Amino acid sequence: MAGGEATVSWRLWLVVCLLLGALVGLTIPHIPGYLVVVFDNYTAEVPLWLLALGLMLLFIAGISLAYLLGRTFRYWHRSVRRISGHSWRVARRKTIAAMVAFAEGNWADAEKLMIQAVKHADTKLINYLIAAEAAQKQGEPTRRDEYLRLAKEIAPEADLAIGLTQARAQMESNQLEQASANLEHLYSMAPRHPYVLQLLAETCYKMEDWPRLIQLLPNVSKTIPNPRQLPEWIKKAKIKFIALQVEAGDLPSLKKFWKKLSKADKEDESILVAYIEGLAKLGEQKQAVKLLQKKIVEAPTDECYLLYRRMPHPDIAKAFQWLEARRDEEPDNVVLLETLAVIAEKAELPGKARDYWEQVCAVCCDESVKLKLARVYNQLGESKKLEAIIQQLLD
Repeated sequence: MAGGEATVSWRLWLVVCLLLGALVGLTIPHIPGYLVVVFDNYTAEVPLWLLALGLMLLFIAGISLAYLLGRTFRYWHRSVRRISGHSWRVARRKTIAAMVAFAEGNWADAEKLMIQAVKHADTKLINYLIAAEAAQKQGEPTRRDEYLRLAKEIAPEADLAIGLTQARAQMESNQLEQASANLEHLYSMAPRHPYVLQLLAETCYKMEDWPRLIQLLPNVSKTIPNPRQLPEWIKKAKIKFIALQVEAGDLPSLKKFWKKLSKADKEDESILVAYIEGLAKLGEQKQAVKLLQKKIVEAPTDECYLLYRRMPHPDIAKAFQWLEARRDEEPDNVVLLETLAVIAEKAELPGKARDYWEQVCAVCCDESVKLKLARVYNQLGESKKLEAIIQQLLD
């Protein structure tokens, strides 16, 4: 439709020009007068009708040239758009094919297609990032880093995304020092970014940098919706940090760290056991026993009873009396019975030790229990029982 209108307009313009030309052609010869042009020693006389004709022809030539230039520019512009549009569509198809290849695990194809498409793609950052990931999967860190460098050149504002991609790849390649330096830089840029915190904490864990990891834990914990479901490596870090304070003999730092822990951490059995053992090793046996007894009253476990029997109790007789008072709370708990028997022996109460070892033997009488019973029978001078248990061991 537009092409038809342009043709009609051009034809109309041609007819008007012809009519004007005919009219001017009839009129111009009758224009009287001359134009005298003097230049230096030269003089020229030009009839006015000839000058008018020349100006008219010049005007028509100018209009025609402008029209031709306009048509030429429009044609060139349409051609450029057609070519660029084709290149963009090809780049888009290759980018999609590369993403499919990446999802299917065809790393070489994904890298190749992404780089082929990057020149005409409008997603150059994505192309370089996925190409870097694909190179990483192929064990090519040099190509990976080159793609990330190019990505940073074209999109310096995406420094965080590029840095995270590089750090994750470095961690996969076990380049922990480089990953740590990279993540520390990102942390200085975005200290509350959850993924930056997670990767930095994970790197510290793998490098066993417990002091730095402990510094990060308050912020890391805030990114987890349910603090009772802390990742196992975070819990292990806290236990390791407690062990470091114990090894250093730094009781004030140990207590300070404990105060900073959340309620959920203090209720975690593994962390609590590590802290109690640390207190005991650093000479705070009374406080350690008190904490352990509180834990047993609130939520007794076999691990708690095992720790109770290992503890260096300041008053072993009192420790036995306290635990024996809980006998009726768990009458069928074999670990509790064994703990009572062990502590009774430590408290030099062989009669009590005999009674509890016999109760254990009634439930689970393996060789180790029989040997302990034999030792107690020997202490009490109960020869008949001693002979009987020895015979059982021999059989």
